[in-house]
Amino acid sequence: MNLNNRASAGKNGTYFGFGAMVVTVLLLSFSLGANAQSAAGDIRSNQLLFPTPTTEFNIDYLNNRAVVNDFGKAYSKVTSSSTPYKVVTVGSASPEGGYNRNMKLAAIRSSSVRNYLEREFAVDSLHIAEGLSCIDWAIVVNYLENHEVKNSDAILNIIKTTPDIPDANSAVDRRTRLMESREGRDWEYLMWNVFPLMRSSALFIVVPDNADPSLFDNVFVYPQSAFKQVFLDYGVGLESEKVIAEEAVATIVEEKLVEAEPAKTDEAPIEVAPVVPEPVAEAVVEPTPTVIQPQEDTTIIVRRLAIKTNMLYDVLTCLNISLEFPFADHFSIEAMYMQPWWGNPDKQMNVKPWTIKSIYGEVAFKYWFNKVKTNELIGHNVFVFGGVGNADVRFGGNDYQFDLFSVVGLGYGYNWEVARDWRIGLDLGLGWFRGTYRHGTRTWGIPEGETKERWFILSDGQGLKRLDWIGPVRASVSVTYLIPFKKKVRK
Repeated sequence: MNLNNRASAGKNGTYFGFGAMVVTVLLLSFSLGANAQSAAGDIRSNQLLFPTPTTEFNIDYLNNRAVVNDFGKAYSKVTSSSTPYKVVTVGSASPEGGYNRNMKLAAIRSSSVRNYLEREFAVDSLHIAEGLSCIDWAIVVNYLENHEVKNSDAILNIIKTTPDIPDANSAVDRRTRLMESREGRDWEYLMWNVFPLMRSSALFIVVPDNADPSLFDNVFVYPQSAFKQVFLDYGVGLESEKVIAEEAVATIVEEKLVEAEPAKTDEAPIEVAPVVPEPVAEAVVEPTPTVIQPQEDTTIIVRRLAIKTNMLYDVLTCLNISLEFPFADHFSIEAMYMQPWWGNPDKQMNVKPWTIKSIYGEVAFKYWFNKVKTNELIGHNVFVFGGVGNADVRFGGNDYQFDLFSVVGLGYGYNWEVARDWRIGLDLGLGWFRGTYRHGTRTWGIPEGETKERWFILSDGQGLKRLDWIGPVRASVSVTYLIPFKKKVRK
């Protein structure tokens, strides 16, 4: 069942009612806006989220206030209709930690929302169910079915065929199989993109099946029979999980929602004087803090640093190396060092006709269209870059000596995944090259004002000149290796 679609039933039955280069500032705005819209689309309309790893309900976290306001409207409509009802909170936790610990986290989140509703909406304790707890795998299923996720079919198969805890049919639990899938890549993807949505509590208002159908025109109100099936779907698993869900639902619906009609009789009613209890001083009970024992950490593989080389320069025997560091959701920063050193002129030999000696460093700031934490440096990217360096260049009998030159520009790139930790990438950058140089003939001797012999440029008499160039200033066919690190994570 797709839980983004509400389930309801009335008297008439059940129904479930490219790559253009852009300025960095625009990229930042686009990224923030896209992330906000994506998060809002993945949260059910009756779902309240909790920051990691808290259990205290925060009305101002993400979309919680809007959800509570919508609940208030539905709650007011139900209570004003005099329909018997019960408010149910269903807490959920993500599966990183141990199963028992996650159940405690989910139960505390459910109770935290219940306490908030009793306080803010004056919900009578007789009309609100004890907090339920679960690991809401339906959130994962819904996410995978509505997003293009690599290996999603295999992940869904693991979720639907492997129990949360080992049983007679499976000696391996669901979490272990997900962590082993594709060497942990599937687990890491879920951890960054989906598990935050599971740290939540859902809100339901359960009413009799024969209630006024107009009450079901929102995402909170469920008929008793439909709610039972919805809660079973939260487990998204085997019969053992459904049995647990059945027992939990039974505790909710044990109290009859339909009020019993008074027995008919011809005798006059007997008036009974009301009994007024004596006032009793209310005892002040200090709340007992909930202490959750720490569980063993989970070790995962993360790749937060990449080392790369440009094969175009390598073919020319030009030493170069780059380090790239991904951060945030869509960004990375790359630092490159290059030092071509061809030719070896000295006073015993003729100067080689082709000589270049240079030291050059460059920094690129990239925006990736995929999330770099999960699709590690894969796909399209655009970037802004800049670099500085110096160079001595000889072509035939002419020598050019750049004391300093600089390069700035915008670029586009694309990376392919060729193995788990390896990428092949293409980059092209357009920009502006500017440098000052002196031109002349290289000769061996003692420069004016010095005392030692060395090679130097004998000036052509025209002094320093300036070179400006606008056009292609960067080209790369790169091989990238992502360095794997072990990281311990805790819920």
